Amino acid sequence: MGQKRRVYYGRIPTLPDTLQSSIVPEKPMNLRLGVFESSHFGQFAYLQALDLLSTIAFLLHGVGEANPLVRWSMSIAPHPIGGLTAVKLLAIGLAIYCVKTHREKLLSRMNLFYAGLITWNMICLVLSSKA
Repeated sequence: MGQKRRVYYGRIPTLPDTLQSSIVPEKPMNLRLGVFESSHFGQFAYLQALDLLSTIAFLLHGVGEANPLVRWSMSIAPHPIGGLTAVKLLAIGLAIYCVKTHREKLLSRMNLFYAGLITWNMICLVLSSKA
């Protein structure tokens, strides 16, 4: 009824040697996909999405973008949201680079920065809507 399923890696004792190599993998298979294993990357991607949405909310309220790089990309893109999305995709690419080069501590610090930035954005939006 509640039997635990056994998982063998390497050799299964009851199989002949000819079947061992075709059935049983030598190492456990990792079903996760590289970069997406990192919890810091997931948090970073989520924070980028929140920053994108809060920036769009600012733009809808008539507030300009403070970051000069983002402001420049929004000015050269056919649509401002396209430029903003391009910068966010670039940031995701840099986060992937951080994970691939084992710079998780840097990614963690960037997460703290963006969490603070998004909190600031939300406070500003709430205060501006009451005025």
